[in-house]
Amino acid sequence: MPLVPRLIVAAAATAMAAMSTTPVVAVTSNDPLVELQWNLDKVGADAGWAETAGSGMIIAIVDTGVDLDHEDLRDQIVAGRDFVDDDDDPSDEHGHGTHVAGIAAAAKGNGLGVASVAPAARIMPIRVLDEGGDGAMADVRAGVQWAVDHGADVVNLSLGVQGAALLGTGLEEAVRYAWDRGVIAVVAAGNEFVLSSGFGDEPALVVSATTRNDQKPGYSNGVGAAQWGIAAPGGGSTSITGGGPDEDLVPSTFWISGEQNQYRYMSGTSMAAPHVAGAAAALRSMGLSPTDTVATLLDTAHDIGASGEDSTFGHGRLDVAAAISAARDDQEPTPARTPAPTPPPTIAPAPTAATTTGTPAPTTSPTTPATSEQQPPPEGGSTGDGGGGGPELPTVPEGEGQIGAAPSQPVPGDDPDIGGPAAAAALAATGVGVAAARLRRRLG
Repeated sequence: MPLVPRLIVAAAATAMAAMSTTPVVAVTSNDPLVELQWNLDKVGADAGWAETAGSGMIIAIVDTGVDLDHEDLRDQIVAGRDFVDDDDDPSDEHGHGTHVAGIAAAAKGNGLGVASVAPAARIMPIRVLDEGGDGAMADVRAGVQWAVDHGADVVNLSLGVQGAALLGTGLEEAVRYAWDRGVIAVVAAGNEFVLSSGFGDEPALVVSATTRNDQKPGYSNGVGAAQWGIAAPGGGSTSITGGGPDEDLVPSTFWISGEQNQYRYMSGTSMAAPHVAGAAAALRSMGLSPTDTVATLLDTAHDIGASGEDSTFGHGRLDVAAAISAARDDQEPTPARTPAPTPPPTIAPAPTAATTTGTPAPTTSPTTPATSEQQPPPEGGSTGDGGGGGPELPTVPEGEGQIGAAPSQPVPGDDPDIGGPAAAAALAATGVGVAAARLRRRLG
């Protein structure tokens, strides 16, 4: 069976002193690492928190699995599926999927770790990539279909293409399967240092990455010709790729073998996509249809780059606050109100799928006692002088956690389900970009 080539995760050394210049962000929560989450502040995530925050919605994370016993995720998880080992235990054995899940829907207000875009949504872990980041396109397609059939409202695909065209291998039909059943697919544009995602009229939100300053990071593809292109924070780059400090990356939950309740900085379009997935869940939980959800996200995106829609950022950078405001206005009868625009007419409005409630996914038994206990919110708040109870980032040796570096070549395929050699594609989970030192809390 053809494999999805390995994702690239390169760690970088990080100095603790860098934290002293990190400003406290405006979003409010008692989660001690929220002050590092410039990405949530950038998109106005707290506007969604003030509404339904994704309540009643399920976001499927089709990836390397999720740490089922993570302190910031375990209460968010519904039953999922492992298509790598063909069982019902989609535990992460890599870390990428756990990081993605935390951006979309980590718990908020529990005095632990990070917050997220849609903290009241639930996470459906779908494992299609193994401990090395490898997998089969047939599993990706099957994973999407399973998620749709088992109650997902949004499907996040932080996957990308390297060396061959992604479309035609099964992903296109999978996202159409989702859309036809009222489920929104969100797809990372990829980290190939090239211009275009390769998407066109497929019914999926295709997401490129932005930096803290709304610039295009060097690693990110643009959205290209994708009809529903949008951008979101993916972070800058570490010194490995000639970029800036790790504080410009995106912090989230993480999995490390033999350790519990980990957090880590990462960068990539993989990190951008779950911001949009969380925002879609927030709008759906307010009662918007899939069609209106997509239209609202695109129409309210903050225009960056070239004026108007462009091939780099699509309709602009995600603006959760503006989207929530527009959705709220549309729910209030106003005779003079202008009807909300709809997506391109080439895609028929999707039927609204009934929301279902999943059952808790099985959790793995920890091999060591938990190292992180619930803590009160940090005292002080500002990290400007390195004082108070704010988080610290320990120095990590250069190269920790390196898994693979060179883009993979196309893998010959013989799976009749995906079209044989002509359709076999090289696919990589795009956390690509760059993982930095794990985050720890300093208990003050």
